[in-house]
Amino acid sequence: MKLAVFVLLVLLSGCATPQVKVTLAPAQGKRAHAGECVVLLHGLARSSASMRKLQAAFVQAGYRSVNIDYPSTRFASAALLAQYIQPAIQRHCAPQQYRLHFVGHSMGGVLSRLYVQQHRPPQLGRLVTIASPHRGSELVDKLAWLPPFAWINGAAGYEMGTGKQALAARLSAVDYPLLSIVGTRTTNPLYSALIPGRDDGKVSVQSACLQGSQCLYFPYGHTFIMRKPDVIAAALGFVNESVLDYPHSASD
Repeated sequence: MKLAVFVLLVLLSGCATPQVKVTLAPAQGKRAHAGECVVLLHGLARSSASMRKLQAAFVQAGYRSVNIDYPSTRFASAALLAQYIQPAIQRHCAPQQYRLHFVGHSMGGVLSRLYVQQHRPPQLGRLVTIASPHRGSELVDKLAWLPPFAWINGAAGYEMGTGKQALAARLSAVDYPLLSIVGTRTTNPLYSALIPGRDDGKVSVQSACLQGSQCLYFPYGHTFIMRKPDVIAAALGFVNESVLDYPHSASD
């Protein structure tokens, strides 16, 4: 039983967090979006490698892009923002110089909202969150009491719950353009049994669709949804301010 619980927690976390690094990619293409920068934030216990396909798409479309590899399992959200994310943005995509867009997977989407709430750029563009727990994660509520949880997911992992002290509960309603990309398919029945309603294996559909945003639903699981070509196209189209005409779209 103890081994099974440990395996569950490892699956929840994804993989070990690598060293901090920033991948900066200047704009390419004939029609560069001069003065615009896309900030990419990976999820809990993931790395910037998980966002490379997204970054490549934005760079090819003419955007400057910074893909931040922050130590998601080592610090709480406030420290991650103050010590890693905000300095990286200031150095590579200074808000005074660029119109900033954000694309975040899972916890990265929630941290994008936190950044905007605390350091709102004078030229704020658009946000795309992919499988992000905007109302918290029921998995955290049910697994956080287990001893290995802190070792695997760190302080920020505890903040991903649904309680009053969770990060999701401390975020303000959005007053800027935001697209919620929602996964609807799970290959993890064990986790799905702990999550009410439909889910992507880690985050419920209800939590991933933020109130006040446009929501697009895709038949993918949580772990690799950000690498799917149609998801990347939707994220790029939203930042480009294109019309998103999907049969599975809705506004919450």
